[in-house]
Parts: sequence; structure tokens; C-alpha cells
Amino acid sequence: LNSAEYIEMFGEDTVPYRRFPTLPAANFPNTERLYNQLTKQNDDLVIPSFEPVAIADRS
Repeated sequence: LNSAEYIEMFGEDTVPYRRFPTLPAANFPNTERLYNQLTKQNDDLVIPSFEPVAIADRS
């Protein structure tokens, strides 16, 4: 944000913001939680609300 390129493209008075509450994330329930964690410098881990998919053995 503090670069010449950013100022050239957006100007000094443009503040970035989250445009869509439904970001193309893997799952919607974690979107708000991830957004809040990343913008507030929180060190907590976010556990996905879906079960991990088992990796198939392709040998």
C-alpha cells in the first residue's frame, strides 16, 4: 500500500476494503473468520468447518 505503483493506480485517498462478503473461499462459514483474523493480526488457527478430503493412493 505504501508503494509508488499503488499511489499511481489508486491515488492517496483510496483505502482498500473487502468488496464482497462472499469471497471465493473454500467455504463460506470460514470467510468472515479468516477475514477478521487476517486483518486484526490474530495468531489463532482457523479450523475449517468441513472434513478434510482423504488423499487417494495413486501408486
